[in-house]
Amino acid sequence: MRIFLLLGLSVFALAAEAQPAPPPPPGYSGQGKGYGQGQRGPMRDLSDEQREERRRDNRQRREVWQQMSPEERHQLRRDIRDAGQELYPRGRHRRND
Repeated sequence: MRIFLLLGLSVFALAAEAQPAPPPPPGYSGQGKGYGQGQRGPMRDLSDEQREERRRDNRQRREVWQQMSPEERHQLRRDIRDAGQELYPRGRHRRND
């Protein structure tokens, strides 16, 4: 019982010493704007035309993937894995020769 009392008092003492968060830096406008709509996200450095082209390419890739049979998808994954193993043989790319 004493241990719980001491633990409660120590937590209370630590909470009393807690300081409020520092103010935000100058120019901070609040929450982020979300991916692709401002300073954040994987397409932040692209122009509007490049962003639209990337979206179009991704849409086409997604449609082709959805039209593939499960066997074709499996074969594509296997081909990609094999190509990666040719470029980076297992364990060889990590050595400092």
